[in-house]
Amino acid sequence: MAQDVLDYFLHALGALFRVRRIYPPGSRQVLQSARQASQKLAEWGRSVRITFLGNDAIVEDRRIDPIPISFRALFQSLQQLGFESVQIEADADVGDLTDWIENVVSKNRTPYQAPKIVAGSLNLEKRASPQSVMTRAVAGYLGFLAETQGILSDLESKKPEGIVRAREVVCTIVARLSIGRELFEPIFELKNFDDYTFTHALNVCVLSSALARALRVSDEMVNTIAMAGLCHDLGKKEVSKEILNYKGLSNRRTDS
Repeated sequence: MAQDVLDYFLHALGALFRVRRIYPPGSRQVLQSARQASQKLAEWGRSVRITFLGNDAIVEDRRIDPIPISFRALFQSLQQLGFESVQIEADADVGDLTDWIENVVSKNRTPYQAPKIVAGSLNLEKRASPQSVMTRAVAGYLGFLAETQGILSDLESKKPEGIVRAREVVCTIVARLSIGRELFEPIFELKNFDDYTFTHALNVCVLSSALARALRVSDEMVNTIAMAGLCHDLGKKEVSKEILNYKGLSNRRTDS
């Protein structure tokens, strides 16, 4: 199974971290562990995103609980260093992995940026490309919209990963709003782009958190308000479509 391949990569990555703490950089043992991790990553064939939110560890969209002992030490070290997110590209090789692990072992808290591995603060978006502000804004908005669809589906199904993914999106939206107002334009330009519930949930999340930030409330409260905005319509699942889509009252008002 594909999930097993990803797990094998995480085990190999944890082993590389443990081996490097015992043996010096460039040693045969370290290089052998790095090759094994690189091979498993190549078998996985896709990039790997690791996210830390509080006590939660998320690999891709799956919460890891409990964290296996094979890579628990690595994850704990990343959390202690303050890294919220790690993105490892599918073609990261032995040198890429050993350089990054060396940075972790040395307890360097500076955000790590290399062509194949990026580690630092939470960010759902890919590294910036030379595009116009509006292009980046629309792309970012649509990315959040896709995330919102999956999140609301998970929350409605009562999957534990849903709340973790929601917190992840909220943190990123709030971070984006602290930098600029790029997310506002697509809200107006693309208001009717997709299913109303998903688009509306994202719009309320963005606008309410922006208002909270403008009122200078605490960062914790901004995140709470953003989360409430994202999830405020989940109760619609318990209301029949006949009632939600009932047009009688509006028609009577129109006729009068």
